[in-house]
Amino acid sequence: MERYSNEVNKFLVNIVLPKMGLNKYSDDNIDEIIEYISKNYEDPLCLAEEAGDTLTDEDKELLRLATKTITEITTRSDWE
Repeated sequence: MERYSNEVNKFLVNIVLPKMGLNKYSDDNIDEIIEYISKNYEDPLCLAEEAGDTLTDEDKELLRLATKTITEITTRSDWE
């Protein structure tokens, strides 16, 4: 498994993995991680924004990181 960009790696290691109770990401759990990010960050924040809710700066940053992470992981050559 190739390493991800610094920003994506930090988001995974410092925010996502601890919330999921995981120590590291790997080929075996990356699908589960993508699903978690989508379900807990990207989808609800996008829906809130589309509904006209004003996102906090923290929420905007979480949405940006979630979208960047999903895109980076799923568009790489080692993604199955």
